[in-house]
Formats: sequence, structure tokens, C-alpha cells
Amino acid sequence: MAGKHAETDDAQGASKAVDHSHSTALHEDAYKPALNHRVLNSDGTIKPGKCAPGPELNKLTIDVPNVHMHDEPKRGDSYAERKAAEKREMPVSNEHFRELVKQGTEYAAINDGNFNIQMRHALDEANQSDKSLKSGHKHVDDVLKYANANLCGTDYTLRREGNVVSVYDTHYSDTKPAGRWNLDKKAWEK
Repeated sequence: MAGKHAETDDAQGASKAVDHSHSTALHEDAYKPALNHRVLNSDGTIKPGKCAPGPELNKLTIDVPNVHMHDEPKRGDSYAERKAAEKREMPVSNEHFRELVKQGTEYAAINDGNFNIQMRHALDEANQSDKSLKSGHKHVDDVLKYANANLCGTDYTLRREGNVVSVYDTHYSDTKPAGRWNLDKKAWEK
């Protein structure tokens, strides 16, 4: 069968079949909602679009004990201050996570294919939670679903392909993402 191979148990020498297709599927799955388009009425107001439903904010959770966030050094800090900030652990809670998601979506989370710092931290916390629970990308997808539901009626849509979150700006293109954020590298990709 595809995705299975035999592994031997060194202690007993027995051979057992191990199914890796599930874990492979977790990394290859994708969240690809329909793209949002902003359409204007004749009077210049925004026409309501067909919105994909998203989870309620109070339903978003993470695996708090296994998520660790560190302070970010500020521009102009000395070397010692930057190193101290990198070591300083920030508080993590479900309430804080929800506030990050809310702020990331409310305050123009997307600007020219970029996320604000709140959305970056929310995605990072969700990704750490998914890794600790081995849940594929459930928490990341929930963040994206919540964001897309709130971005309905705009030109922006967030999609995930593997470990990369793409930002589509349909004002410019329906096929090429405006930006890509790699969840593992915590960096923008072109």
C-alpha cells in the first residue's frame, strides 16, 4: 500500500507496518477558500459578497502549555538589549491569542501582501499549537477561516498551501499571491 512500509522493532526483531500516509496528508492538505472580491454598487457602497463562514472568536483556542513566544527586539536597541528581548518569554493564553487574531484582522492585517505583527504572532502561536498536538494545521486554518470571514467584501483572501500562507489581492490578480508567509521559517517568500 502507498504510504506504508515495514519497520523492525530492535528489541524484539519483529516487523510491523507503519502508515505514514496520514502524517503526509497533514502536511500536504490545504485550505483554499474561494477568493474574496470587492464589488461596488452604483452608489459607490460595497456590495455584500458571498462570505465563507468562520469560527466565532471565542471558539479559537491553542495548546497554551506548549506555545512559547519571545519578545522582539526594538529598532535602535543595543546588542545586550536585543539579546535580552530574544530570551524574554511573553505571556501566552487563549484570551491573548484571540486578541491577537482579532487585532490582526481588524487593523488591516493585510497590506500589500504583508501581515501586521499581531497576525504574525497569532499564526506562529497557532502553528506551534498544531505541532504540539500533531493536529495538521487545524488551528492555523481556524485563524485563516476567521480572518477570511472578516475580510469578506474586500479584495483580500488568505489561503494555506502546506506550511505557506498566501495572501491574494484580487484587485491585482486572482492567480498570483501578493505575498507568502512560511509558518516554519517565519519569513516572507517571493
